[in-house]
This record gives sequence, C-alpha cells and structure tokens, in this order.
Amino acid sequence: MVKKYNISVEATLEVIGGKWKTVILCHLTHGTKRTSELWL
Repeated sequence: MVKKYNISVEATLEVIGGKWKTVILCHLTHGTKRTSELWL
C-alpha cells in the first residue's frame, strides 16, 4: 500500500521520525546543514 501525503512536511517528519526529530528540526531552522554538521 502506497501512503499519500497532503504536504511535503508530513513526508519529511515521517522519514526523520523518532526522538531526534525535534533536535534535527531545531538545527535546520538556522539554515541548511550537512549531515555531519547536525551533531556539532
């Protein structure tokens, strides 16, 4: 079964998921980051 999303944010949050979602989104509010930069 293929899941459909109304907005891209829904799909993004499902991919990120888990306990790190809030931390990752907080870092991304300050601009684009490489994966390795999220943990600094």
